Amino acid sequence: MKYVAWYTKDTVYEESFKKVLEPSLQKYNLDYTVFPVDNEHKWNKNVCKKPSIILKALNTLKEPIVVIDVDAQITNSPTIFDTIDTNKYDMACHYLDWETWYNRPGREVRKELLTGTLWFNYNENVLALLKEWSGLCLNNLCADQPPLEQLMKHKYTHLRVFELPLDYIYITSMPNGNEPFVKIEQPVIKHFQASRKAKKGLL
Repeated sequence: MKYVAWYTKDTVYEESFKKVLEPSLQKYNLDYTVFPVDNEHKWNKNVCKKPSIILKALNTLKEPIVVIDVDAQITNSPTIFDTIDTNKYDMACHYLDWETWYNRPGREVRKELLTGTLWFNYNENVLALLKEWSGLCLNNLCADQPPLEQLMKHKYTHLRVFELPLDYIYITSMPNGNEPFVKIEQPVIKHFQASRKAKKGLL
């Protein structure tokens, strides 16, 4: 199993990979590969490439992969990925419970599929999902998360999903910059949401 990351060259994402994510991958002796891509100088044109890069990685490596956004840091050994049975699961992700995350008891029922930390098995069902996901993002120049969530909800319900715990994709701040309501003292993977700056024009 290999850890996979990608970044657009000469951007805040390249800096984040080299200064934060890569040292943490090395600290825990994780086997990883990174895919640098050219900067299109527009956030949507850059971010839409993510599924195609994951597909390329899976076709190249031909083994299960863990995909981590480069604005993240591994802060504990991610042992859970070694326990996922490849005969029973096609992918792994976390569904964020809005009721608890946004502290809205009784007012939210949404479970949002997060894509900052993902695990994919290498099989035909996963490749079919990735091909369709990639096409949707590239054709619409859109962010990767909504199309994947819709595909999983409506067309790929047969895929076997292992649900990752929140500490494998712990977001360190709320959209408004405040501290999260949900506190995890020792998360396994922390995400810093550099994309929020990118959407404001910083690529």
